[in-house]
Amino acid sequence: MRITGTGHASLRIDTAAALAHMHREMAPNPLLYSPEPRFPKDAARAGIEGGFVKARLAVDAAGSPRTITLGEVSHPGYFDEEARRTLARWRYTMSDAEERTFDVHLDFRR
Repeated sequence: MRITGTGHASLRIDTAAALAHMHREMAPNPLLYSPEPRFPKDAARAGIEGGFVKARLAVDAAGSPRTITLGEVSHPGYFDEEARRTLARWRYTMSDAEERTFDVHLDFRR
């Protein structure tokens, strides 16, 4: 905001940025189906109470994950397999794009 010599306030708004922000806020969630992971028995036997996996999904135009790349895993070797199994079942909305990429966070709770 700036004050002009006449004492009137002038406010400049970047309408393109404002509309883009509104669109992101109002856009529907593309995730349609996201079953929760089962807590692995090996992790329970090891006394692990919870954890997480961060992953990147490459999703095809039909909304199915085609590539699952695991990133950070709180307990490597315990949650990896179940994370892949669960994320392979996730479904997204259909799209005109040949492939979309989503970064996801999967929580495991006992």
